[in-house]
Amino acid sequence: MFNSIVGGFCAYKFGPVQREAALSYPIFRKPWMSIPIRLTVFAATYYMSNQLSTRFFPKLSRKYWKHAPGGGFSGIKGETYLNNHDMISRFRFFEKGGAAADESQNV
Repeated sequence: MFNSIVGGFCAYKFGPVQREAALSYPIFRKPWMSIPIRLTVFAATYYMSNQLSTRFFPKLSRKYWKHAPGGGFSGIKGETYLNNHDMISRFRFFEKGGAAADESQNV
């Protein structure tokens, strides 16, 4: 949801930039060109916000810097550094055990 909101907001805010570019570049004046340009802006910002929410924001959390009861830090697991995020494992109802992506690599 966060990714879609960020992507939609950036695609909406790119409208004035596209109109300004139409004054200088003929390709931006084409009426059919507005859809692919905004879709590209949406896709790029969707991807960047996805990367921020799965890689960068967890490193800024309090949980990352909190000491564990046994000593050391209880923060980020290896999945954050390996980019081993199984986003849909919680929706797999009929598999036995953990998701396959959860056991593929260990740090």
